[in-house]
Amino acid sequence: MNRRHTTAINAITPPAGAAPVKQPAGLTWDAVRVSLGSADDVLKRLGDESGAVIEDPAEACRYWLVAPGAAEGWTLPHPVLRLGAFVPVPPARRTEGAAVHWRVPPGPTRGLTDALRLHAALVEATGGREDPVRAAWIPFIVHATNCPVCRRCPTACTTGLARWTRYREARARALLS
Repeated sequence: MNRRHTTAINAITPPAGAAPVKQPAGLTWDAVRVSLGSADDVLKRLGDESGAVIEDPAEACRYWLVAPGAAEGWTLPHPVLRLGAFVPVPPARRTEGAAVHWRVPPGPTRGLTDALRLHAALVEATGGREDPVRAAWIPFIVHATNCPVCRRCPTACTTGLARWTRYREARARALLS
């Protein structure tokens, strides 16, 4: 039995009724939202290593469920839904159709997707593109949150100022392109 995505099977709780139910992300799983344009390639790259996947045709996306916090700091152009976000979770038996359904249903040996494998598949599927603004923002905000000097003024120390400058430059380049 493959253990890469079986350790948190109980983390996924499909609703008992006939309709999807919006469930909160960030408690027992985070969700990585991938557009349908990239999702088939990602699923093909993961193959049997994929955990359960929710497809939402109305939003033209799929959600891969990963352990909470496992996708922290990713700079890919795919949003990670965490605490405060909600994801429509279909009943276990709904595996096709025009409504929200399981593209890859959870089961006895299929739970959360291994975040490192998902990240690698997303990087390959997007040609290695990462969001440069997000890549500059994360080091800045992590430092500013943990630095007692920067908590008062985010650019009060040399490291905070350097990281803030990198973020502003990345943002300016993104706005020009």
